[in-house]
Amino acid sequence: MENYFNITPDNIKPLLNPSNNDNAFLGSKSSIPSSDVEDIILMFTDRVVSALPPRYKKLISCIDGEWLCGRGKTNGGASGGETTFTTALKPISDLQLYKNFSGIWLERRPANRLVLNTDYTVNNTTGEITLTDALDEGDTLIAWYNHTGLSDCLLLKLLVVNLTASYLAGMVSLNPERMQFFARLEAQAYLDIARLKEDQATARINLKILDDINLVSETINDESPSVYKGYQGDIFQ
Repeated sequence: MENYFNITPDNIKPLLNPSNNDNAFLGSKSSIPSSDVEDIILMFTDRVVSALPPRYKKLISCIDGEWLCGRGKTNGGASGGETTFTTALKPISDLQLYKNFSGIWLERRPANRLVLNTDYTVNNTTGEITLTDALDEGDTLIAWYNHTGLSDCLLLKLLVVNLTASYLAGMVSLNPERMQFFARLEAQAYLDIARLKEDQATARINLKILDDINLVSETINDESPSVYKGYQGDIFQ
């Protein structure tokens, strides 16, 4: 299990301990070690990620083919002269960059990549990529990278925090009014998770930070005739 949203026991403390006592998870009869809280955070992080729609789930820690400049749903080819691009999510690691890639994306090879510090440099903290040579008109650019960019996604972070706090509230002795508060908090969290998967657009909660990423895997073939999202048998699926 991964702590994708960078949540710590200190994020839970204000909910369970409004008086800010040094014993972070003190109830009237018991307390919970911070190490146990960290395990519970991971448990609910895993549950929230598992409940996400398939598209969101596959973008949680890795972006497999983002059009930085190309013939995807919204981006056109280069106008000519561009040298700087920024990944949609950041910080990043293990960047792979492909210029004018053509063929089947799943069959790409290391030989197809641009070479770090020769063809480009990258700031992994900001996701800013600087090409050594400017693009020509019509050039395309695709990025593959790992990221930790969802640690600042407030909605997903709050879902995990609220579910963790509600779970912990059941492990210590709190007054009935506080327990009712946590019951409502938990119910709202599960309602929000359900709305992330809602079919009706008017009822659905969207994660714009992920919705705006332009993926090779979602490229319609007639918009980018030189790049296919999968093996030949998958092209029309």
